[in-house]
Amino acid sequence: MSKKIDYINELSLFSYNAELNREKGIIQQSGYMQASFSFVVMATLYAGELFLSYKHPNISYNLIFFSFTLIILVQILSLVFSMLAQYRYKTEYLYGPREIQAEINQRLSDTANATGAADEMTVNNLYIATLDAVYKSLYEVNTKRVRWLLYAQYSMLLAIVLMVVLFFLILLTKMI
Repeated sequence: MSKKIDYINELSLFSYNAELNREKGIIQQSGYMQASFSFVVMATLYAGELFLSYKHPNISYNLIFFSFTLIILVQILSLVFSMLAQYRYKTEYLYGPREIQAEINQRLSDTANATGAADEMTVNNLYIATLDAVYKSLYEVNTKRVRWLLYAQYSMLLAIVLMVVLFFLILLTKMI
């Protein structure tokens, strides 16, 4: 029985640590998205300046201006999504030392009153229940973060695609 308890405890702790590492990775990737945001916005503004100075009878100034405004708005949306991925949502937390002691004493007391004996299984069940609650809370928050991060990536990709399409549109009209 003790080997089984040790195995359960080890796997529970492994799952919890894996979710903590997942959280760190998501937040780090969101930071990378924010860094790439600054690079892409600078490139967009530079390209916008060049394209707006380009005069061609087949392409209106307003179309180019509207296109770059749309591209910048999509990029800003990407920044907002990546910031939401880094937001510190409220999660369950592990008990502090005094809370752990009080909870264990309470459970042991309840078990001893009900069965006439307190056992190690009661303490282990508290350990598993606590880790499970914290793990589930962290998993839900990380799932939200992943969704925000995907939105940030999709919107940045959309902005880049729009910029490339606009570039080829201008290039095509220059050839005509």
